[in-house]
Amino acid sequence: KTAFDKRIAFISIDNSVETMIRSYLSLPKSKSGIKVSRKELDEAGNSFPSLLGLLSSHAADKLVGIDAADVEHYHRIRNTLYHEGTGLSVDDQYLMAYRGIAGVLLQNLFGSVVGPSLAGPDTLERLIVNWNNIEQIIRERTETKGVSATQIWEKALAAGIADDWDLQLLGELRKARNRLVHSSSIDKEELAHWINTSGDLLKKLSDNTRATETTSPADVTLTYKKVRIDDDLHRYSLAVSVTLNKTPDQGFFRVVIFWPLDVRGMRASGFKQGEEQEIDGRRYLELPLDVHERLWPGQTMKVVGGRTGAQIEYSVDDATFQRLHEHSADVHYALYLQDWHPVRGKVPFKDLNEF
Repeated sequence: KTAFDKRIAFISIDNSVETMIRSYLSLPKSKSGIKVSRKELDEAGNSFPSLLGLLSSHAADKLVGIDAADVEHYHRIRNTLYHEGTGLSVDDQYLMAYRGIAGVLLQNLFGSVVGPSLAGPDTLERLIVNWNNIEQIIRERTETKGVSATQIWEKALAAGIADDWDLQLLGELRKARNRLVHSSSIDKEELAHWINTSGDLLKKLSDNTRATETTSPADVTLTYKKVRIDDDLHRYSLAVSVTLNKTPDQGFFRVVIFWPLDVRGMRASGFKQGEEQEIDGRRYLELPLDVHERLWPGQTMKVVGGRTGAQIEYSVDDATFQRLHEHSADVHYALYLQDWHPVRGKVPFKDLNEF
């Protein structure tokens, strides 16, 4: 990337941040849950700091994982690049850091998730994302327990997911994160240390949360769509979606569909070759699918039955209907995530057709 490319990319990210903030503040209360008067918006005008101030005062909870000072700092860098542009560039670390901040803000405001960057794991963006996930875990856990503590470490301790050592580490991590985000140069060794530290702490908090909660880390949904409907034969396509409910984000996960072999006429593509196995006295074909796309908390991803990728088509006729009417069958599934136990379930086959 040239200096010009980086400069334009940074300015574009800043423009997107301003657009996000303005759009959110302009939403009706029924959509955003906040009410910003037209007078306040008019007075803010095109002033980035004023818009950011309105967001901080009306929707401070939307800044979880980031700080208004972070956005102000990078907006000042943008102004320098814009007004003194020719010949200036910006370090890749800060470019990806602002991308990370913008991604967190987009998810907090609109529930939309930005996919992973190609910058690799040892970037300031990763530290920002890890810290956001840590704050999200603590916030979710304290809300479910009704904790009223004000400081992040007080909340973590009161929620029972952190000990005194963790609290000290949280304080040091927060200072390091803020120092690196606002620095004028990056110490790569220090950055790598805090990325590893934040990753370890994130895993520990996730494990502690998992030990005290019964909420599933993810949901798997099986539905279908009609491919062809004749009087004596129905053809369907299976659709499988995964929704991640808990942090951390998943860079890789595996979905396995267990298809009842007495439902004939099934064609699958995009899966690894599986084995036959017995479940509850019925023979099933194992269909494993490895997904190498990043899945973020709150995101739903269709992994089977989309326009591209893995597909399962199947038929239902009179013989199949009679056989399954006498001995009902289920389609089983298993979801394997990083840092979580497998999510398993089943859907009655009768719910996957209209014969």
